[in-house]
Amino acid sequence: MKRPFNFGAGPAQLPEKVLRRLSEEAINWKGSGMAVAELPHRGKLFQEIIEETKLLTASLLGLPDSFEVLFMQGGARGQNAIIPMNLLNENKKCDHVVTGFWSRISALEARKYANVWVANKISTTGLKSIQSLSEWEVRSDSSYVHLCANETVDGIEFREIPDLASIGRDTIPLVIDASSNLFTRKLNIKNVGLLYAGAQKNIGIAGLTVVLLNKKIVDIESQDSPTICPSVFSYKNAFLNNSCYNTPPTLAILTTKLMLEWILEMGGVAAVGEQNEKKAKAMYDFIDNSRLYSNDVDAAYRSLVNIKFFIKQPELETNFLTGAEERGLINLKGHPSIGGIRASFYNSMPMEGVLRLLDWMSLFEKEYYYETH
Repeated sequence: MKRPFNFGAGPAQLPEKVLRRLSEEAINWKGSGMAVAELPHRGKLFQEIIEETKLLTASLLGLPDSFEVLFMQGGARGQNAIIPMNLLNENKKCDHVVTGFWSRISALEARKYANVWVANKISTTGLKSIQSLSEWEVRSDSSYVHLCANETVDGIEFREIPDLASIGRDTIPLVIDASSNLFTRKLNIKNVGLLYAGAQKNIGIAGLTVVLLNKKIVDIESQDSPTICPSVFSYKNAFLNNSCYNTPPTLAILTTKLMLEWILEMGGVAAVGEQNEKKAKAMYDFIDNSRLYSNDVDAAYRSLVNIKFFIKQPELETNFLTGAEERGLINLKGHPSIGGIRASFYNSMPMEGVLRLLDWMSLFEKEYYYETH
């Protein structure tokens, strides 16, 4: 079977090696006669899977000992409610940095539970960018500050994780949605209070949310379980029960374990990051030198993994997408809220797929731009 190159924003394509291991190993786990999906979640065999996945996560990311790795359900959208239900202090204030579609969704969801303040300003003119940290207005009594490290819809990414200490707010936990760029490059998260990521883009399949909780900043061990929060979504319950307060997504956790082992085989996060830099550079260099394609994000904030671009003659988009699909380049249509074209270069997208896309973009430009000019 010839597999297409899937440029969708998620669920993303998986490496063939991981898919083969999943199909061969998961059906009879360690000679038990049981598939992983059948294993008792509190039994020895599955507890080994959880522990190994936690260790791989911590090792690959270089997490300090203060971090706890949790496996939850509900996706990033679920965390948008779970976070305020767990982390709000008595004044119920939280600050949000809004840089695009998903951070806006997070702030809107938090408003159901909290007094939400948008700490930054979004420019409505020129190239899209992120306001400088020094210009943010973060309240001194906020429960936490939330941001999205990479906006999959808008193609905007924080190149460095902000340090709230630089604006005198180091006592406020920083909460990060890293669903689309965790494990895509080295991130300095030692001063982050909580980070969460849906697994279905870079480290697995839909159904699993990885939560990294810094107990040095967010003290879940001593806090009371919040009364507003369903027990199944309590970080304290997840921590005390090794992510097994309820039945976890067993097969999804195994898939993440296999993906993390694949990243390790590829040379680790730093090596994967170098490849992602090369893929993104090839794409942006082509767009910037093109007469037909354009990108509307400031170069300093362009996403490495979600590259959005527009055809200067929008009526040609359908022809472009149809031709791409005929060549095995699928799921390139941009998000409905913005339109255009979007190519997601997650960890599992090889350089071959990027080069095939660039070949088609070049051919399409020669055929349509020069035909009309």
